[in-house]
Amino acid sequence: MLSQILNPAREDVVFSLKTFAAAVLALLICYTFDLQGPQWAFTSVYIIANPLAGASGSKALYRLVGTAVGGAATVAFIPNLINSAEILTVTISLWIGMCLTLSLLDRSPRGYAFMLAGYTAALTSFPVVDAPDTAFTYATARTLEIGVAIICTLLFNTIFFPKSANGVLTRRVDGWLADVRKLAGGVLRGEDTSGTLSALSRKLAAEATDIRLFTTHAFFDTGDSRRAAMLSRELQRMMVALLPVISGIDDVLGAFRNSRNGMPTDIRQVLIDVDTWMAQGVALSDENRDLLWTRLENIARNGAAEASWSGILSRNLAVRLQDLVQTWSDCIDLKNGIEPKRTRSRLLTRLGLSGSQRPMHKDYTMALFSGATAALTTALGCTIWISTEWSSGAGMVVMGAIMMCFFAAMDNAKPVITTFMLATIATAVVCFVIQFALTPMITSFTALMAVLAIVCIPVGLLAAKPQTFLLGMSIGTSMPNMLGLPARPSFDAAAFLNSNISTVAGTILALTVTVLVKTIGTEWSARRLLRAGWSDVRAAARADAASDFTRLLHKMLDRLALLAPRINALPKSSSVHGEDILKDMRAGFNLIEMQRGMQALNGTERALISQVAAAMAKYYDRKIRSSDPVSPDRDLLNALDQCLDALIQDGSQASADASRACAALRYNLFPDADDFQPAPTHQLQDRAA
Repeated sequence: MLSQILNPAREDVVFSLKTFAAAVLALLICYTFDLQGPQWAFTSVYIIANPLAGASGSKALYRLVGTAVGGAATVAFIPNLINSAEILTVTISLWIGMCLTLSLLDRSPRGYAFMLAGYTAALTSFPVVDAPDTAFTYATARTLEIGVAIICTLLFNTIFFPKSANGVLTRRVDGWLADVRKLAGGVLRGEDTSGTLSALSRKLAAEATDIRLFTTHAFFDTGDSRRAAMLSRELQRMMVALLPVISGIDDVLGAFRNSRNGMPTDIRQVLIDVDTWMAQGVALSDENRDLLWTRLENIARNGAAEASWSGILSRNLAVRLQDLVQTWSDCIDLKNGIEPKRTRSRLLTRLGLSGSQRPMHKDYTMALFSGATAALTTALGCTIWISTEWSSGAGMVVMGAIMMCFFAAMDNAKPVITTFMLATIATAVVCFVIQFALTPMITSFTALMAVLAIVCIPVGLLAAKPQTFLLGMSIGTSMPNMLGLPARPSFDAAAFLNSNISTVAGTILALTVTVLVKTIGTEWSARRLLRAGWSDVRAAARADAASDFTRLLHKMLDRLALLAPRINALPKSSSVHGEDILKDMRAGFNLIEMQRGMQALNGTERALISQVAAAMAKYYDRKIRSSDPVSPDRDLLNALDQCLDALIQDGSQASADASRACAALRYNLFPDADDFQPAPTHQLQDRAA
């Protein structure tokens, strides 16, 4: 923290100075037009401020919308319910809980508007309960002050040394693709990927999700950044498809290593060539791409003609490598700003992946639980306020509600709220010194700003870095409200202490509810994510051929991203470390792909595919119900072998596609099983009869 203040980066200094200048301008405008709460304008600047111009723009828009909706709720609630404190308390508590629930279900940046609409109702309602006729004026004033803050922040962020999202987005995509090259290179070279593949895949999934959300901010940036964001949206379709493709290749290579016959020489060479090309990070020429494609087609054709386990593996690997070549080529083109040829997107076409739907994981139970705890905190705070008749009790209720909203997505927010509380106490001490030691000597606006700069500029430096952002935000948002920043300062020590004690009491209230009610075990939370993924695969097994690859892909990768920090926080002894949701996602993909060919197959083959699907549903049902690791049973292996037998014997294109998926399920779920032995035709017919 000290190094960030004493030895900051140049761009952090620029950000801090711009933020402080915007806050000063907002405060000056409020003084000039005699607005009621100038401190809200100053505070909002530090809430909205972001080193990137686009991110500030998106936060500003969503904050303005959320504030307006919350203010409208105040105008609706206060005049109509003021005669019943109990009904008003329940109504506002439920409103906060509902808005927070919607915010947690919409995990995009726009979810911020829902959350703000919730706690803004508390912010603008409770201070006017003694004067309900001022509800409209008070809510309008808050919206106007925040609007002033938004204009000032955007003015300084877009005119003075604007930092575009374009360069940041490019660096993040480059870093992601470099990690993919590292992951793919290790797999193609046959390096020991036990643990490494899962850890790096979790990291890549988390970064892909973060880049996807970051792209939303880029749309609020300059024209060039918007174009980069549009290409990035297309690139993200390819990025998320790369992870299951690479891990699928690792599955096939693992099956080759366990096979009695080993890996053919021509496959070893093509693996080396693909690895060499990917390491260069450039697109293949049309000629070289056609040559590589022809080699892979020959390997797939020869493998299919061989009709042995080695041949099946060769065909599957060739197809997976074709998917990798096409998807990686599209990624390189999009990174270079080139719209890829649509003929290259064979993987997206074959799997039916679309860009229209990109669903994210939604945990309705936890969202409702978090909303309920925020409502409980608000109601409990109101009960304390009413029963004690504390004149500053409104501040406690508001701060408690804000804390529960800010940190609702965390499994255990206790450490963060504790840090926020300690920072708030320290800020209160600093504000007391400013208010009663320095303010009496201040005779001009310039002098007041010089005093605030001593604190606010270091705070801006802290807010510029993710590692110290929480500390910077807690001080930057608490200090203006503690000082009040009125045009005509008051030196009432009792009122000052009373008001700021209520702020600290609000954090204590939120901390108490969090410890007693809201704290959730990390392993328990991780298991909920795993079970949600298993439930999707089970649903795919029980569905028909219309199951959606796109939904499964995005939701499973999103869960993988959510799992990453939780798994890293758990000890190695935890059983969660042994689970691989990426493997489950591949199983779901292969199952859907196998089911899609059912309509073109005869009755016997359809029945065998249905048998595999039923066994898969049974297996994942056992995983969901058990608290211990569960392995697939022999019945599932037998069902896969019988189905693979029938599909190989058929020889049609539909059966070839289904057999490729069936074989992938076999070596995915049973990597240590003996080599598959195709049964003679007459034995297959006898078994079917």
